[in-house]
Amino acid sequence: MATPVHDARVSLLTPPTIIELQGPPDDVLPRLRSLGLEDPPAQRCARSGALELLRPAPQHWWLLAPAQDGPALLAGLFTSAPGPDTLIVEVSDGWAHFLLEGTDAGDLLASASPLDTHPRAFAADGAAFTEAFGLRALVLRRPGGFQLAVERSHGPMVADWFARLQGLPRSGPLVPGANFC
Repeated sequence: MATPVHDARVSLLTPPTIIELQGPPDDVLPRLRSLGLEDPPAQRCARSGALELLRPAPQHWWLLAPAQDGPALLAGLFTSAPGPDTLIVEVSDGWAHFLLEGTDAGDLLASASPLDTHPRAFAADGAAFTEAFGLRALVLRRPGGFQLAVERSHGPMVADWFARLQGLPRSGPLVPGANFC
């Protein structure tokens, strides 16, 4: 059996709920505050319990939550009708989420993405939209590693690329929770 190049494991995660919000801050931010969330600074994540809020652009937010919380969160965000320039939509099904763990998780991610993940540049609450393998990607710092999300249709290709970077064959189908390289 081949030895991995990096001391890192890659597994597919069960997709969280992702709610995308776009619009004027005076309409969006009160909705988020009602959930206990404050507006995060650039490349950071605001947290309240199991909720995580990212702000990739001045009038654009992503709310991440456990998979089962989606309907209740959407109901909470729609307690009043959104303004004409506000969009609130669940986009969970469009993304595949990978967990990179281990001593060399940062090195493995660096092989895929130009994002500087050193703790001085990408803090413990780090969250950034960047690219990985030339694809649009979301990277979150996690205890012991990173979470990487790419468009779902690219999931199998990204899994193959990680396996190749590790010098390993990818074993079996992508199943949430299972290490594949």
